Amino acid sequence: MSMRLDGVQILRALAAVAVVSLHYTGQIGLYDHAGQPWLLRSGISLVGGSGVDIFFVISGFIMYYTKKESAGGGSASLSFLKRRAIRILPAYWFWNSLALVILLLHLGYTSHVYNAPSLALTYLLVPSWMDGHWELLLTPGWTLSYEAYFYLLFALGIALAPHRLLATYTALVIGSLWVLSQFGLVSARLGHISGDPLVFEFLYGVLIAHAMSRWSGSIPALTRQRLGYLLLALGMAGFISTIFLPSAVHHRALAWGMPAAALVAGAVLTHIPALYQSRLLLLIGDASYSIYLSHQLPMMLLARCLKKGWFASVPPDLLALVAVIATVGIGMAGYFMIERPVITMFSRRRSYAALRRSTASPG
Repeated sequence: MSMRLDGVQILRALAAVAVVSLHYTGQIGLYDHAGQPWLLRSGISLVGGSGVDIFFVISGFIMYYTKKESAGGGSASLSFLKRRAIRILPAYWFWNSLALVILLLHLGYTSHVYNAPSLALTYLLVPSWMDGHWELLLTPGWTLSYEAYFYLLFALGIALAPHRLLATYTALVIGSLWVLSQFGLVSARLGHISGDPLVFEFLYGVLIAHAMSRWSGSIPALTRQRLGYLLLALGMAGFISTIFLPSAVHHRALAWGMPAAALVAGAVLTHIPALYQSRLLLLIGDASYSIYLSHQLPMMLLARCLKKGWFASVPPDLLALVAVIATVGIGMAGYFMIERPVITMFSRRRSYAALRRSTASPG
């Protein structure tokens, strides 16, 4: 399976900006000093939450896309988990630690009461029960708990399932654990993830990658392009429909998950040079993880300013635009200064360790 994934990077960029826009327009509208941003009044910003659904589908797609033709077994499974840990944990630990400093200085997160064990568990992406919800200190981290759940199940599949059955295994395990969770047969801490229909969005991505690995090469290029355009149009129409029927989002894995799957499949099938070669969008896509992780902290600063009545004379749409652009910039800075250097450092160490093992082997 050989396909350009520039479209997936563009989707990452759009998903990150959508989530940031949702939260910032909501924050500005909450205090309503100068009115509500148009995106909030129109209901469009609420669809920004679907950025998470897009991330989940992309994650399932990429995991299968990168592992389908690779070797399996225990060592491959462990290598997969190590790569995922290097990818997500260092940046998360940095922003989580910054959130912890804010908490200890009483500058934020004062609406909850945290104890030492729950704070320690946040570094392992394990949530704690607070005020009727399972939560982490760094709020965006909740999605990483779902990601970690999927990674563990997928790693087990790499270890145990034959290559040709990896997608089937993923479907069976995610579905079985979801059913068991509905009957309370798993722990509450696990069940709030395994029993959430959102976990099926990872499966959507896996099935898309599986289908394309089998049939994409046999589809003529023009047909594939047209099919991709159709899927992109259906995905966008699905998201737009929830603006007018917001109650549909109660069934989020369908109302947002299926359009997200259509967008991911369409983005992979099509090639739109004017869009997919945008250096800025590709760069935002690269930095989307850091943008997503970090955006809560500058938003807290904005909230403190709004509570004091600052920016009361600034038009809400302008304030939202500037805030979103600034937050994306902060996240991109975090990508270049923290995420990318740390990933590069650990990747070099792993490569050096592998080289030492190979040179130490007899023969």
